[in-house]
Amino acid sequence: MFDRKMNSASILRKCFDYIIHRLSGLKGSEKHCGGNSYTLPASDYPRVIAGTGWGIVENVGGDGGLQRLQEAFVEHRGDEYAEYSQWLGVTEFDLHAFDLDEMNQRLKKIPPVYRKVYEANQQPSEAMIRYIQRI
Repeated sequence: MFDRKMNSASILRKCFDYIIHRLSGLKGSEKHCGGNSYTLPASDYPRVIAGTGWGIVENVGGDGGLQRLQEAFVEHRGDEYAEYSQWLGVTEFDLHAFDLDEMNQRLKKIPPVYRKVYEANQQPSEAMIRYIQRI
C-alpha cells in the first residue's frame, strides 16, 4: 500500500517488482504494490523477460561493420567471411538470433565472474572467458 511518506524511488521499486512478478508468474517472498500482494523469490531476478538480436559486437566498426559482418555470414564464403569467422571463432553467426534461456543463464553466471575480477582481483578461468566471449 502506498502512503504519503513514501518517496518516488520506493514507489517505483514496488511497482517495478510488481510488474516483474506479473510478467514472470514467479512465486516466493511476499511483496505488495497498490494494495495487491504477490510473491517473488530474490533468486529469480534480475531476469530477462524479452529481447531481440545478438547484442553488441565490439570493435566491428559501428553499424556499417555490423552490416558487413551479417552479410559475410549470410554469404558464408569469401575473404570477409573467413576474416570474421576467425576473429569471432565461429563458423555460424546470426545477428538477429536471441535465446531467452541463454540470456537468463548468462545473467546469472557472468556478473559473479566480473565481481571476482574487479573486487577480488582474481583471474577468470579460460572456460569462463570463452563463455563470456560466446566461443
